[in-house]
Amino acid sequence: MDLIAEFIARYRKEYDFYEQACRMVAQALEANLRSAGVRAIVTSRAKNHTRLEAKVRQREIKRQYQNVSAIFEDIVDLAGVRVALYFPGERQEVGRIVRSLFDLTEDPKDFPTTADPSYKKRFSGYWATHYRVVLRESSLHESQQRYAEAKVEIQVASVLMHAWSEAAMLCTIKLGGWSPRPPCLSLQRMTPTFSMRLLGSLFSCGLSMKGFCLRLQKIIIRIRATQVL
Repeated sequence: MDLIAEFIARYRKEYDFYEQACRMVAQALEANLRSAGVRAIVTSRAKNHTRLEAKVRQREIKRQYQNVSAIFEDIVDLAGVRVALYFPGERQEVGRIVRSLFDLTEDPKDFPTTADPSYKKRFSGYWATHYRVVLRESSLHESQQRYAEAKVEIQVASVLMHAWSEAAMLCTIKLGGWSPRPPCLSLQRMTPTFSMRLLGSLFSCGLSMKGFCLRLQKIIIRIRATQVL
């Protein structure tokens, strides 16, 4: 068994641990966002082992891992939470809540790093902030203390950005490595097929933001079913 196969075998045994850890983070975050009046879709997942193996094998070319522990240290999103905001201008409030609930293992990272997003418009374009956190032992029951050891990555972005990220991932996996350019500040910068689907969904039924989000979810389901954009 090679080193990466050994890592994947261990991860599969620990999958439920990471799944529960990110679920606990998501539940706490969702409840506090709701109390603060922040409208968002909060989801969680432990990383799929098939995609994880592909990612690790690609990174191993440069990283040259020496042991399994080095791989666990390198992969920061084994447990992940996504916060998809209806109103991107509420990002700072989300950051405040994240800091109040969890311990950060490092400084948050903003994407893209080359330019600041504009918040003058209520619905701006591409941006994301990633927080790497651990649960506080003081917030856990005695039987849950072990989950404080799990590092969880929280990705905060607009609903549109998360939908784009999902579509880009599907394209990369199913279309042989091709990946569309992310939307930077407007829908016009998307690839034609995907932007037309989004626009068609947006204008088809006088959408509220909730309706728009539901349409985006249907688009992603349709992409998964057809395997192409």
